[in-house]
Amino acid sequence: MKLFGALLVASAAATKQSVSTLSADEQSELRAELSKWREEFGPAAAERGLLPRASESSNPIEAENDELQRFYDNKLAIEEARRNNPEATFDYNHPFALMTQAEFKMFVEGVSMEESRSAFRSVPEADLNVTSVKAASVDWTTGKCVNPVRNQGQCGSCWAFSAVARGATAGGRTPP
Repeated sequence: MKLFGALLVASAAATKQSVSTLSADEQSELRAELSKWREEFGPAAAERGLLPRASESSNPIEAENDELQRFYDNKLAIEEARRNNPEATFDYNHPFALMTQAEFKMFVEGVSMEESRSAFRSVPEADLNVTSVKAASVDWTTGKCVNPVRNQGQCGSCWAFSAVARGATAGGRTPP
């Protein structure tokens, strides 16, 4: 019975939420947000080829629904990232908001340094109020982003391994 419950929970978590399940008001609000995104970031996204390619067989309604679903998926991913990392700031207001994870990965892996600089310059600057930073109150060793120091013996190299592991855990991922 426990296995069935675990499978049910896992399948529910794996199920992608669809825009079609939203209420009419929620869909309208999402369309307005997408429209605002298009005004602000659409030209920059189009210039760099970041917009989804509409298939030749799709009609304008299908293309609109695809963009709406992509935008919604990214909003959900941002909400999850915010829940998992309450001390960090995440937003979907950038030219990459209509890309899937696979498309973004392909884009990043295939970008030259000059293209990367150009893309970086197009992202709006964050307003950072350094007087409100509370870094002294955060113990990063208790979170998911810092691995414990692994004792390598008597040579003291464990601290070097710890520093290297920090680079490997950037983004909250634990190395194998």
